Amino acid sequence: MTIDQILDEVELLPNEELLMFNEIVSNRVKDIQRKELIENVMHSRLEYKNGLSKVSSVDDIMKELM
Repeated sequence: MTIDQILDEVELLPNEELLMFNEIVSNRVKDIQRKELIENVMHSRLEYKNGLSKVSSVDDIMKELM
């Protein structure tokens, strides 16, 4: 099933169900983003613990980017 097909089906929902669908999808996206953030934090902490990263100030990071 394509995204266009899904959207076509969703558009057929009554307003109340459409709002409920929107809330459910929004909550699932937030859950996915939360899990990704937790994984990134855990990975960063592990890198720091193993000496693979360092603490830097914003000024230091900006100097490296320039």
